[in-house]
Amino acid sequence: MDKAATYTVKKTKLTQPIEGKYSALSIAKYLLSLDLKREYFTLNWMKPKEGWESIPREGSFRLNKMLHICQMLYCAKYKKPLFKEQMLAFEHGGVVEGIRTSFVDLYNLIGKEKSDLERNDKQFIDQVFAYFRQEDNERLGSFSHDDPAWKLGKEQGNLQVMPLDDKLINYYADFLDDLLEEVIEK
Repeated sequence: MDKAATYTVKKTKLTQPIEGKYSALSIAKYLLSLDLKREYFTLNWMKPKEGWESIPREGSFRLNKMLHICQMLYCAKYKKPLFKEQMLAFEHGGVVEGIRTSFVDLYNLIGKEKSDLERNDKQFIDQVFAYFRQEDNERLGSFSHDDPAWKLGKEQGNLQVMPLDDKLINYYADFLDDLLEEVIEK
């Protein structure tokens, strides 16, 4: 995240999530349709690094980072979530658990289903994917870890639910505006 900012939340019970427009599964399937040859969303395991407790599949890691980034930027632009499911703060960044656990099945779909996404939302996702596809895995992970929602989720202990409320959506709108402009104009 380009601008330095602090986001603080009272240490209280997490608020109910704000209703998103689509399911994370719909967004994930659309993202996978942008890589029909599976050159980006691979089944390869990531190269382990010292201190890692788990080693994710590269494609699952990248798909979940794209979901996370799309969610943040969509909130910044439209002031509401792109998808309904809550994200969890895992070791390697924000994760939609259902997408993580079904990644291999999703990987094997390879464009067999029609998308229910509106044209302007597809265009938005296309632009985010085109921009962030160029980033290496380390940068994608760092971007996810820089999200205050991820940090708050990690503070929750075992639950690790990343909050998404009006306050965070306003944070994204305020502090991701320059990045959003860069992503959308490319």
